[in-house]
Amino acid sequence: MNSEINFLKEDILKEEKLANELLLFSNLYRSASKQERGFLEKSCSGIINQIEIIHKSTESFINNLNSGSANIQEAPKFSKAKETKSYVRVSTTSGDVFIKKEDKKKYVEELKIRRFKAKEVTEEKQEIQKPSQFIMFSSKLFKGLSKSLANTFNFLDKDLKQADMPYIPVSYLSMCLLLFFISLIIFLAVFIALSLGKSPLILVGNMVIALIIPMAFFIFLVYYPKIQVGSNSKKLENEMPFALAHMSAVASSKIAPQKIFSIMADSKEYLFFSRQMKKVSNQINIYGYDLSTALKNVAQQSSNKKFAEFLNGFTSIVSSGGNILLYIKEKSKDALLDYKLSRERYSSTIGLYSDIYTALLIAAPLILMLVLSFMSSLGASLGNFSLSFLANVGVIAIIILNILFIIFLNLTQPET
Repeated sequence: MNSEINFLKEDILKEEKLANELLLFSNLYRSASKQERGFLEKSCSGIINQIEIIHKSTESFINNLNSGSANIQEAPKFSKAKETKSYVRVSTTSGDVFIKKEDKKKYVEELKIRRFKAKEVTEEKQEIQKPSQFIMFSSKLFKGLSKSLANTFNFLDKDLKQADMPYIPVSYLSMCLLLFFISLIIFLAVFIALSLGKSPLILVGNMVIALIIPMAFFIFLVYYPKIQVGSNSKKLENEMPFALAHMSAVASSKIAPQKIFSIMADSKEYLFFSRQMKKVSNQINIYGYDLSTALKNVAQQSSNKKFAEFLNGFTSIVSSGGNILLYIKEKSKDALLDYKLSRERYSSTIGLYSDIYTALLIAAPLILMLVLSFMSSLGASLGNFSLSFLANVGVIAIIILNILFIIFLNLTQPET
């Protein structure tokens, strides 16, 4: 009988939580925008349906308890209860509920309705923005052409999502096309102006160059999200050792797993890691998925293999009932070890770079200048070029090589 009373208490607590949530949404409705009110209306409708289903089961459950005919069993598979002939346990992110078996399908459908909790709604008010006038204008001009090109650049949808860029492929391609035609007009005008009074051959050559440059610019814009994905992946991987250490500290407080992701999503210290945590949190709070499904969805969309492995491993731990804190600590140690090893490898590599730099950009120019000075004292020359001209060319070459070397170091060094 005690277990039956506990099940009844859980359902009543769930009804109370839903009622409080309904009251919260009704208060938010007053200050919400038109778009947000649509979401809130759907959320309130879903909550009311859930309350009705639970209340129906509660009434039936009380009647069964009064008549002494409640049919409930304990089971090893569940921590509290097992499905029975009349009732079934449904797990949700805000707690478990015990309802009639025939109402399970309807209740689960209601859980899939997009719902905003108070925090998500207040935050989304700042994040929901209208598209810029530039995007709207480009979409009006090139929407049809962009739709046809979207099939050619079918990788763009995935790249835009992984790069966290707020565009759909058609809008992004429209923007790229508009920028292409603007740059084409500018370059054609400039090169035609430079070709006035010159031979037709030079005019044709300049027009070809004026066409090639905007085309190269268009290709760069189309593949820019892919470049951004690689950059974000590296930055995410560099944040992981420290973010996972922080995450293990949060998990040590024995809070619910989904709450861990919610706390990490609010962290301002790890920009790229918190973005991924927010995706998990949104999958749970907005789309109504359970934790395991949310983790799998985010892992599939992630461009970083190590982060995807972490989420998939977390899914296995949650499903099997393993030690979450121990898993996060072990992953934190592994990530920190990889971080240290990458820095050590770069330190050894930078030593090789310094030797090359010393030989090519310090010793070689000094020897060249000494040779040119010696030849100048003898009054010698090198072909049709004067020694002073060669010296000036050498100085310019050294400057250019130093700039290229600095750029190379910036590109190859690990993210900090």
